[in-house]
Amino acid sequence: MKNISKITILVILLVCAYFVKTARWDGSSGENWKEQFSSSDAKGYYTYLPQFFIKHDLVNHNPDLPYINKTDKGLANKYFIGTPLFWSPFFGAAYTYTKMKGEVSDGYTAPFKKMISLAALFWLCIALFCLSETLRMLQFSETVNALTLLLITFGTNLFYYSVIEPTMSHLYSFTALSVLLCFGMKFFRSGRKLFLIVAFLAFVLGVLIRPTNIIWMICLLPFLAGSISAVLEKVRNRNVLLTVIPIALIFVFLQCGVFYLETGHWFLKAYPGEGFYFFHPQFIKVLFGFQKGWFVYTPLAAIAMTGFIPLYRQNKTVFYSFLLALLLFVYTIAAWWSWSFADSFGHRAFIDLYPVVAILLAASLSFIPALIGPKIKFLNEIDCRFLLRTACCICLGINLIQTYQFYTHILHYNSMDWNRYKYVFLKTTPQFVNTLGGSVDIQPYSTKTPEPIYRSENTFKSALPGWTTLSPASFNGKPALHFRGEEYGATLTLPTDTSLVLSKKLFARISLTRYEVLRNCSSGVLLVADVFNSKNEHEFYNSFPINDEPADKEGDLSTFHYTLEIPELKDKNAKVSFYIWNQKRQDFYITDFNVEIDRVFP
Repeated sequence: MKNISKITILVILLVCAYFVKTARWDGSSGENWKEQFSSSDAKGYYTYLPQFFIKHDLVNHNPDLPYINKTDKGLANKYFIGTPLFWSPFFGAAYTYTKMKGEVSDGYTAPFKKMISLAALFWLCIALFCLSETLRMLQFSETVNALTLLLITFGTNLFYYSVIEPTMSHLYSFTALSVLLCFGMKFFRSGRKLFLIVAFLAFVLGVLIRPTNIIWMICLLPFLAGSISAVLEKVRNRNVLLTVIPIALIFVFLQCGVFYLETGHWFLKAYPGEGFYFFHPQFIKVLFGFQKGWFVYTPLAAIAMTGFIPLYRQNKTVFYSFLLALLLFVYTIAAWWSWSFADSFGHRAFIDLYPVVAILLAASLSFIPALIGPKIKFLNEIDCRFLLRTACCICLGINLIQTYQFYTHILHYNSMDWNRYKYVFLKTTPQFVNTLGGSVDIQPYSTKTPEPIYRSENTFKSALPGWTTLSPASFNGKPALHFRGEEYGATLTLPTDTSLVLSKKLFARISLTRYEVLRNCSSGVLLVADVFNSKNEHEFYNSFPINDEPADKEGDLSTFHYTLEIPELKDKNAKVSFYIWNQKRQDFYITDFNVEIDRVFP
């Protein structure tokens, strides 16, 4: 069927549109669209549009917002303008609509928030059409083309970040790279100036989304041209340079212009206090770890990697181009201080490179059966093709189940490990919702060794400074706190001193040992970190269940370890407290409660 890939794209968009309406816009409350900008990243990307086009003010930033950084030249939004540029036409449409209707046009009403979802669907459509055209130019069959599009959308977290969290930047990096691959190949094959302009626009937009995108985009140039010599020939071509240099200057001016409007300076470091650990990359955690490992939460990617085998046999230029791009991508992600990319479904950073993964997957589907089939006894090429496609479909099914688990809070947004993963694997019933707890924040970026500034180990043998506890009871002949319906009974308030107040960031390591007489009799108990300012207002608050996962037996004695980042204290008289909140007034024991605080130097 000649147009099967186009039909596939239409089906993908219809399915995505359905879930945009039912999950992103409606949800259980019927008004889930109100949470479109719930994450800090989303607010940071989007705020450019109402600030610039409606308020006409990029200067008066609120310094307390997490996406506003205190640079050496003033306050600045740490995010680059690439993502809001993708949204800007749709923002303009929402603004025009609200003005015509006489509605509020502040940038945060329903038309604006819903229009972001429509923008995501539009750019997903563009990306899929360009990816399909790239696969066609590489002479993959229509069947493989269509199957690859289905798998890369629904077999990965691209679906989640196109529908549920379209305010993150990764879909737009995916689109930029898809357009670059498609029109870059067309330019090198035809030499048409229009193709060069479109490809280079995609390139500069990709860099403005995330500056590190420039690394793997350049690595892919030999793939686009067919050889390194072809790339060098075009780079030295005067007409090519006269076309791309003005485009580059325009977009550099746009980003630097934003810096100037914010701070009065054309150049600045927008990410102070964050950086790379180039000599300590977390390769294993990024690829195979159960917290966010790419191959764990996107097993389809592991199958796609087999596409390197036929690439090496057929075109070594493409092989090395793809391999170098992927290795540098993984290295950059693994060396970033927040290698897990914080709260997310799977490892969201890899979405940026999914056009390359799609090509590798298509190569695997097309050529691996013919390579492996004759070498395996009792199998032939047809059997291998069936088994490979079946494995891909299983991976797709696993991804969709995990997508549902993340959406319904069965998968934890950040604190997964092997035990927690095993406990909820493929579970979808309501009894598993919000059952996982704990906290495994990554220590903030630091240019030197963090300084320990506080430590308290409480075994409840005697009263300790800063602690307010229940009267100790006996557990196996040792002192312990016995909660028997008390809501509170173990609180540590840190002493207010200069080491706390002058710290840019604090990092807490907490351990807690609890005993359950009956199975899961502490399932609703929370550990709370709370910071109050001198006006008795919350400056910071974080709570999470003390149990990593429900116990599987009665009489469970377990020790849990937590790590927690506490942002800079704004008030010199702020009080930092850690306490156990027995919100369901359950019956359990606490035998140890230890807290260590490090001062971090960004």
